Amino acid sequence: HNHLNTIMKTQHIALVTALLCGSFATSASAATTIIGDATLNGDFETQTIWTDGFNVDEVAYATGAITGTNGDQTAVIGRQNSTTIRGVLQNTGYTVSSGDTFDLSFDWRSAANWTSSDTLNWRIFTTSDDTVTGTVSLIDSGDFTGIDATFKEYGLNGSIAGATDVGQQLWVEIWATVDPGETAFSRLDNVNLSVIPEPGTYALIAGLLGLTSVMLRRRK
Repeated sequence: HNHLNTIMKTQHIALVTALLCGSFATSASAATTIIGDATLNGDFETQTIWTDGFNVDEVAYATGAITGTNGDQTAVIGRQNSTTIRGVLQNTGYTVSSGDTFDLSFDWRSAANWTSSDTLNWRIFTTSDDTVTGTVSLIDSGDFTGIDATFKEYGLNGSIAGATDVGQQLWVEIWATVDPGETAFSRLDNVNLSVIPEPGTYALIAGLLGLTSVMLRRRK
């Protein structure tokens, strides 16, 4: 009877641990969408949310069916004249936690007058006061210099927030570096930004597994 009771308790411990581990593993690995097609206007189908500031002087949208777009409207990235850079900027409102990992993707293609020396730039960051007047803390950035006549996907993968970013709101910015005096444009669509919470729960999972192992040994 005691032996049977020990076996049942051992099985109960293992089952509870497995359920907890499965639950924590799911929550630890699940990505949360910050910007998506219909979330914070990631598909640019409404002329809202995105704003100017930092490297962006003007937000502009273009319509017309182009293969690869999501809907009829895209954002314009480029230079309108010698002083006006077109791009998109957004304070997502997401508050960064320690160890957050971000993935950013978007579709982009060159358009009118875009040359092989023009550069597409993108970054995710925080600021010291959550406004455009604050000091920027860069989480990650990327760029592409050249021409793509069809939509291609660009972005960032596995960008980890630093200590300075914790408690601050997350920003995303996409803009162009175009030779002064040029008027050049490109098109942007399908912006997606997601976060995977810090993997601290994996340490808890490891601890649970270790505890189970110890208890199993003691039951033998």
